[in-house]
Amino acid sequence: MAKASIDNLRRCGLSQRKAEYIIGFSEEVAKGSFDPGSLRNLKQEEITEKLTKFRGIGRWTAELVGIACLDKGQGPADDLGVRKAISRYYFDGKLQDVDTIRKFMNNWMDAKGITVYLLYANRPNLKVD
Repeated sequence: MAKASIDNLRRCGLSQRKAEYIIGFSEEVAKGSFDPGSLRNLKQEEITEKLTKFRGIGRWTAELVGIACLDKGQGPADDLGVRKAISRYYFDGKLQDVDTIRKFMNNWMDAKGITVYLLYANRPNLKVD
């Protein structure tokens, strides 16, 4: 990805800015300035702290990396899709605020992947074969 062109990434549906972020992060990894494997033994907050130092990586991305790739944390509680999914299935559809969702997700420390499943289950028009 470090050698990808912005135009090629744009053809994949990414915005100019996101393409720049991906290339920038990938260049740091390729240079050896950052080893993604170093995240494996860290807690979610430490992962978030390390990743958000990179331009274009925010809390949402860091929390998603933690849950989807490293089985850490609970996932991005401030993501609107996550909030809608949890609110739909656990709060009778009444949209909950971020703090309520984050507290609710703390109950899932032994079932971390449930956030990802709920997010996909709540997607309209999702066809599963």
